[in-house]
Amino acid sequence: MRPLGKALKTATLEGRPWKQELNRFLLQYRTTTHCTTGVPPSELLFNRVIKGKLPVINSKKIVNRHKEARDNEKTRQERNREYANQRRNTRKSDLQVGDYVLVGQEKKNKLTANFNHKPYKVIKKTGSEILAQSKDGHIVKRNVSHFKRINKPREEDTDGEGFDYEENSQNNQPSISNENNEVPRRSSRIRRPPNRYGHEYPSNLIN
Repeated sequence: MRPLGKALKTATLEGRPWKQELNRFLLQYRTTTHCTTGVPPSELLFNRVIKGKLPVINSKKIVNRHKEARDNEKTRQERNREYANQRRNTRKSDLQVGDYVLVGQEKKNKLTANFNHKPYKVIKKTGSEILAQSKDGHIVKRNVSHFKRINKPREEDTDGEGFDYEENSQNNQPSISNENNEVPRRSSRIRRPPNRYGHEYPSNLIN
């Protein structure tokens, strides 16, 4: 714990016994209100106010502050979760059971793809946890951030022979024959000998 280390270093530099400073630091730490629960740890442990070095203004009798500590902890955790999601620009995943996905893979070199090319099918979803199965029966269980949705296969092979992906619509169109639209290899313009100063000369005589 960093504050404890600083207290011991300060006691050593000032020539004070570190064991005495350790007990004094722990007393102050345990009687200070916790930032998450809003209740000092000593009150949760002994169910009463422990007198420390700081003066206590309101010394009311404590009945039970465990429920208050749990409520404060839940509220603080929810606030921290919303703040982290906002900073990371997270969004809710729309993957559902029956979708086809690709699974992220570890990059071994610069040419390694981010996702494995083998398709998987989502068979179970629990919160942010996805359970997917491949055509050969291999099952992976990972966070939703490790999956990428792909297009629905054209036909699902229930025998496990493989998946057929939907081809591009441009590839499904019949090819157009260009036999009648062949471009001539040479120009069809009329060739005439060059004109030099109003006289036509054959091209073979001109260097």
